[in-house]
Amino acid sequence: MEKVLGTYLRQKQLKILEIGAGAGYYTQRLAQMGHEIVALEPVEKLIQANQEVCQKLGFQDQIRWIHSDARKMREFLKESDEFDVILNMGPLYHLTEKTERVQLLKMSLEYLKKEGLHMATSLSRVGYLSYVLARQPESLLVNPEGFRSVMTEGFDETHPRDGTFRGYFADLMGLSQELGEAGLSLQTLHVLDPGIGGRDDIFNQLSEDQKAIWVEVLFALSADPSLWGSGRTWLTLSVKQQKE
Repeated sequence: MEKVLGTYLRQKQLKILEIGAGAGYYTQRLAQMGHEIVALEPVEKLIQANQEVCQKLGFQDQIRWIHSDARKMREFLKESDEFDVILNMGPLYHLTEKTERVQLLKMSLEYLKKEGLHMATSLSRVGYLSYVLARQPESLLVNPEGFRSVMTEGFDETHPRDGTFRGYFADLMGLSQELGEAGLSLQTLHVLDPGIGGRDDIFNQLSEDQKAIWVEVLFALSADPSLWGSGRTWLTLSVKQQKE
């Protein structure tokens, strides 16, 4: 992520809203860079895990924790809160209804500075195909309608709300439209995992020098339009639309 933001994150201390902080992968790295963070997360166990690590690292004074569903953020954020960067790194692909996704984006913008940067991730159907092939190859026979629903509508309407993953799989046209409807102007789009899928097991065994050069290559590929859609996840960087 530091590479994506380039020098922006390294120029000054920023105030960052992290919506869907999870167990703290980004929280901890952003705090290490000296930024002030408001970390919002609905799962209490993940907040606790994040807090424990941040306390051990001495970052607790840089972070304000909010235990809440992203759709209720207005109840917990202050009217004076204004952020240089807003990260929507999870909630959007958990909301299957377009109206909810657009509303969440609009709500986020209420707290974004005029020249601020909005970052968001969305899941692609390529990622879903990869998961099904690796974990549930029998599902095409067992639940063909569910598979067809995901590929055509972006989610399986018959999926039980039983605590297992239930997500929305975006397409590029729809993704761009939703950002626009919310008042965002898309600046850059990157496809994550370009060309290598999710081979973390191999990447993690490389030397630090090898990792560095592979990151450079994969980052360059991630912005190549010919590869858009070939990865599991899209990362969008957007700013507020300028009023004429």
